[in-house]
Amino acid sequence: MPIRDAVPLGAPCWIDLTSSDLDRAQDFYGTVFGWTFESHGPAFGGYITAAKNGHRVAGMMANVPQWPFPDGWSTYFHTADIEASVSAVRAAGASLRLPPMQVAANGVMSAASDPSGAAFW
Repeated sequence: MPIRDAVPLGAPCWIDLTSSDLDRAQDFYGTVFGWTFESHGPAFGGYITAAKNGHRVAGMMANVPQWPFPDGWSTYFHTADIEASVSAVRAAGASLRLPPMQVAANGVMSAASDPSGAAFW
């Protein structure tokens, strides 16, 4: 997932879809939005990047049993300090779903649920 330098801290910076049927999802979003897709292979867990007019717009990945999420879209928020952000979301009543983890050269991510149960990354 790319971090977009022009995105202010605290703003959404990336989205991706977790799907139990990636072929069907690619067909749907390709038809609706004209997206094209690039698989990043097994080294990245089969992650697929979606693009529109040559610009990355989203990602997709297979839903696997060890991830505690149903099929759906995930929103990622831009932060300069993942540890401080994890501490802040916990202090505000969020539940941590995934601790911070390195995502190759793309950065660090974590996942939580806000007090209402809505997941975010």
